[in-house]
This record gives sequence, structure tokens and C-alpha cells, in this order.
Amino acid sequence: MLHGLLKRSANQRRRVETDRLTIELCSSVIADGNQGISIRQSWEMFVDSLVAGINDAAEYVGYLMPLLVLVFLLAGSWLRPAPEVCCLVALAYATQFTMLTAARMT
Repeated sequence: MLHGLLKRSANQRRRVETDRLTIELCSSVIADGNQGISIRQSWEMFVDSLVAGINDAAEYVGYLMPLLVLVFLLAGSWLRPAPEVCCLVALAYATQFTMLTAARMT
């Protein structure tokens, strides 16, 4: 019985030692020479990333804007059907249909 407990304990100890997690806290940014990155370089990289993110967000908003306008018009006409809203929705559909028809003919 003691031999079995020692064997089981050794197996558990070996399992704990082989399942260790190693974390390396290194930067993936390559600095010039042996020096670290200066605060100015860090700030410039931050600003560049921020500008790229804003450009991407503006592009996505540009893709979604026509859909949001159409949803707003449809919701407005469904909640309170006013003649001018219904006319705007009909005009939007007619314009889209005309553009699709013209694109197919060319």
C-alpha cells in the first residue's frame, strides 16, 4: 500500500512539473541598437495606431451609414406614417431600382 501511494505521489509530482507555464515578458518591438524605445518613439507609435484605428472606424461607419438611414426612415414611417416620410422612402427605393436597372443595361 505504501509503495502504491509513493508511486501515485511521484506521478502527480511529475505531472505538475511537466505542466508548468512559462511566460516571457519581452517586447516584440525591435529597438535601434542596444537602447530601449524612447518616450517620443512610443508616443509616435501610439498616435500612428490611433490614426489607423480612427480611419478603419470611419470606413466601417461609411459602409453602415446608408443602412442606418434606411432603417431610420422605415422606422419613422412605420411608427408615424407621415406623407413626406412615405414619399422619401418611395423615392429611395425608386432611385435604387433605377440605379440597379441602369447598371444591368450597361
